[in-house]
Amino acid sequence: MSDYDDGGHGRAMGWWAFLTAGIIIIAGLMFGIPAYDRYQQVAYARNQVTVNDIQIQQTEQLVKVEQQKAAIRVQDALGIARSQQIINGTLTPQYLQHEAIQAQMTAAQSSAHTETIYIPSGAQGIPLVGTTRAATIR
Repeated sequence: MSDYDDGGHGRAMGWWAFLTAGIIIIAGLMFGIPAYDRYQQVAYARNQVTVNDIQIQQTEQLVKVEQQKAAIRVQDALGIARSQQIINGTLTPQYLQHEAIQAQMTAAQSSAHTETIYIPSGAQGIPLVGTTRAATIR
């Protein structure tokens, strides 16, 4: 035997040291992974809260936009109602008769005009309008 030969006990000690180190590494991984998983879960929850806050802000903004669009539609309707009141207040039977005659003149001068018969038998002498078509009898 040499001075360096311990009869195989050194190899056994090296093997136990290797096994112990392996067990420590495996235990570290087993207990370290759940800690990492908890960290990831906390980070995910924080991110989800941030995402939810952003979605809430976007929804609130969309509600404001739709409220503004509704207010615009209300103002448009008020403007139309007001203009109708003004027009109704200024319409006279004579003006309506004038407009009817102008429309008839425009229609008579149209290239699409075929045959129209005007009968002045309506109120205030405004003609009743009708068109004639060739009647087919079967």
